[in-house]
This record gives sequence, C-alpha cells and structure tokens, in this order.
Amino acid sequence: MVSHAIANTPAKRRELSADERGEIIGHFKDGQSQRKIAEQMNIPKSTMGDVIKKYKKEGLVVLPKRSGRPKEFTDRTKRAM
Repeated sequence: MVSHAIANTPAKRRELSADERGEIIGHFKDGQSQRKIAEQMNIPKSTMGDVIKKYKKEGLVVLPKRSGRPKEFTDRTKRAM
C-alpha cells in the first residue's frame, strides 16, 4: 500500500511546461474549480493558485524568460583582452 501512496504524489520542484500552464488556464476558463484541476493534473493546489493568479493579474500563460546569471565578460572587456 505504501508504494500506491508514493505513486500519487506529484514530482517535487519541477517547473510546469507551457502546455501544462495552458491546460490549467483552459480548465479554469471552462469553470472548473482549482481543487478539481489540481487533483486531475496531480499538481499542488498552491501551484495551481499561482498559475491562475499570474494569469488574472498579467494575462500570462507562459512565463517570460528569466535573466539568468550575468555574463562574466562584457563586450568591452572582451575587446580589451
């Protein structure tokens, strides 16, 4: 029985794909509850709430690209080398 409980737990710390986010928004627009969508897609309710909140506030389905780590050398530094 223990393995069954583990199989139903969502993967930890995995970013949702654009398709998954779109599916969440689609279900939300169709009027499904956040709880039902979370159970159906096997993701945490808090994640569900974050996706929907971002959509309501900014209209974003896909997150913008993150800035990432700054470049170690600027173009000016490269030319000086």
